[in-house]
Amino acid sequence: MRRRTVLAGVAGLASTAGCFRLLADETVRVRVKRPPEGDAADADHQCALGDGFVTDHPTLERVASAAANAPRDEWVTEDVDPETGRALASDLHGHCSAVGGVYHYDDTAFVVEVTDGSESLFPGTTTGSEAIRGVHPDTRS
Repeated sequence: MRRRTVLAGVAGLASTAGCFRLLADETVRVRVKRPPEGDAADADHQCALGDGFVTDHPTLERVASAAANAPRDEWVTEDVDPETGRALASDLHGHCSAVGGVYHYDDTAFVVEVTDGSESLFPGTTTGSEAIRGVHPDTRS
């Protein structure tokens, strides 16, 4: 009887740990980069993002600001909760009527991706293993 109690306890802890891992992994990645010189003009889709749109999406504001100072073609990323990521992807789609391509903000061209795991929340513009620069909490304003 004692052995069953111990086994039941171990099984319960294992399942709890598995559920916690699933909850902890529920993030959406927002990433932004400045495209290589000259690539912005060749993009199929172009969309201007005004100050109001960007300030309404603090995550986009942070990664765009960091990407503006990062080397070209280097991703700046931030993980957000699924609701925030999906709202950003939806708003970008609604604002621009086409997603992907190049977004223009503050006289700078950007590529923006919003992904949930390996699934793009709108058609991605690039994939690969480019260098990734994360936004660190101590640099957020």
